[in-house]
Amino acid sequence: MKFAIYRGERYACNIRNRKIRLKSREKKSGFTELIDLEGNVHSDIFIKEVSDRKVEDVYELTHEAIFKGVTFQTSGIGKHTLDEGELLLLSDNLQDISTHNFFREDKFVCHKNVALEEIDALIEMKNHILRFRRKGLVTTRVNPSYISDYLQQLLQ
Repeated sequence: MKFAIYRGERYACNIRNRKIRLKSREKKSGFTELIDLEGNVHSDIFIKEVSDRKVEDVYELTHEAIFKGVTFQTSGIGKHTLDEGELLLLSDNLQDISTHNFFREDKFVCHKNVALEEIDALIEMKNHILRFRRKGLVTTRVNPSYISDYLQQLLQ
């Protein structure tokens, strides 16, 4: 997921040709309704295109999860994560099949859905991009009692 900070607020965004398309669920000044490639108007999604010089920060957000003391990659954090109360963990260590009851996905990858309450911690990795690269990678640990609140805020 990519995010931009614009006028002090965080927006999900896409980047094309150094233009940043901000997305919002609220109608704000300068934002217009999204019209998709098929011409459908989405009255619940608003967009605004700005140059990278107009934003205060741009970064890509990824996550890892610590489960039973081991750090795993995560996949597909979204609204369903909160709805189902589970996080999909991925591993390329096939021993996790026997040690952590993972399921084999293919020759080199295994996975497991884990209840949010079973996660020891969620690690947020904010990798700054575009002209903000010099800020590098910033990691933040989200402790178990705050994971649901963190995800709720992230997915607004």
